[in-house]
Amino acid sequence: MAALSQSRHLSTPLFPLLHPAPLLARANGRPLAAASTFPPVPLLIPSNHCPRLVPSLAHCSTLLISKFIAIVDPRPPYHNTSSWLSYSYSPTHNHPSILSNDNLPSSLSFSTNSTRPSLRKTRFKNTTSLSISKMAYSTDQSEVSSVIDSPAYPQETPLTTPEDSIYDLADVNDLLLESMCGGTPLEQVEQTLISIARRAGDMILAADPSVDCSDTKNNSSDRVTATDKAVEDMVSETITATYPKFEFLGEESFKEGTKLTDAPTIVADPIDGTLNFIHGFPNTAISLALTIGRKPIVGVVYNPFRGDLFTAIKGKGAFLTRNDGRRLLLPAKRNPSPIASLNDCLVAVEWGNQRSGPNWELRTSVHKKLLSSQADGGAMVHSVRSSGSAALDFCYVAAGWIDVFWEAGVWIWDICAGWIILQEAGGIVASTNPGNWDPDLESRCYLAVRGAPSGQKEVVEELWSLMEGRSFTYPVKK
Repeated sequence: MAALSQSRHLSTPLFPLLHPAPLLARANGRPLAAASTFPPVPLLIPSNHCPRLVPSLAHCSTLLISKFIAIVDPRPPYHNTSSWLSYSYSPTHNHPSILSNDNLPSSLSFSTNSTRPSLRKTRFKNTTSLSISKMAYSTDQSEVSSVIDSPAYPQETPLTTPEDSIYDLADVNDLLLESMCGGTPLEQVEQTLISIARRAGDMILAADPSVDCSDTKNNSSDRVTATDKAVEDMVSETITATYPKFEFLGEESFKEGTKLTDAPTIVADPIDGTLNFIHGFPNTAISLALTIGRKPIVGVVYNPFRGDLFTAIKGKGAFLTRNDGRRLLLPAKRNPSPIASLNDCLVAVEWGNQRSGPNWELRTSVHKKLLSSQADGGAMVHSVRSSGSAALDFCYVAAGWIDVFWEAGVWIWDICAGWIILQEAGGIVASTNPGNWDPDLESRCYLAVRGAPSGQKEVVEELWSLMEGRSFTYPVKK
């Protein structure tokens, strides 16, 4: 079986998979039981059939089609251990389909009124569909339909479903994400993270940085305090007790070689802006995020000194809750202006703890060009800001207070929560390195641009041009 993107059955191009291993494992005939350690990656197909990716249910391949959902479950007895699946698009039936090892294109179209899953095989004029779902099958093209009984899923489901019982796409997304969280609503996860962040904030405010014992990591500008460690211990213990099946990735407990997985994971930075904390500069935050499928889904960033709480859930918008309890939808300006050029921008940058070598030379070169006059080949931005906290920089871009944040060398825990907050506020994240519009969470190179009706792509390309073809080369392992 050829790679998915080369399938002769695929007539609609797909975006790169979040993690292609599960599908490719099946395509190569490896046992599905072994592949279950790599949660499958589904595709979200909007009504215009332009695919994008969403996280998957555990051990299920999921395909969403406008208001319909289909779930193909690889567990026996429905598919043997040598079976494989690939996604394709069927112009004949005008919706996406899958190809299984019976070499028949399978049309998928499901709605939602069944309380228990069933396996249904439906034959069209010249195609066969074999699917398992807790959704009732619904189509007006079927000629023959039969339910294949099994001890696990004995209950039949009706062939048709009233239109008013079909979930809309947003509801289906929530269903998928909550299923990945063991049925826990994302709002509940968000509230848990908010509670943890406020407790962490109390610990930070109660600490005395003048007597807080601090250790050096890489050099004198890379420090960790006892409060960093105490806050992360509290976060980790609370998450483990509340969500025992979640994975945890924290800055202070991070072990070299650890990688973010597709499983639900809490990514935590106990104090983002440790140097600010040590010096008593009140621009410090705790950053907490939930990732699924290696993408941020829930984000919470809290600055206890200002009382600013930034939050977001995928598909639900981003918000800033002020110290007085006011909750503001982001961006702060309801009608953000277009971005004309870097010349009109307030840009955030940081300096990092690596103060020599090619990365340092590139960083300082771009900083200089941002501030230099256009006559000298610079961008002549309005000005440059360095807050000392990448998490808050992302949030300030989300709020629209900063137009662009350009940074390299930070880690996933610094930017993960801010990433989803920015996206939900209409912003975009590209790589600092030229040409990469879809950086990985762990890439360490990020270029954030505020929400705007136009100019986002252009300002990214303008900033890339200042790098003159050079790129950062930060290792992805700590």
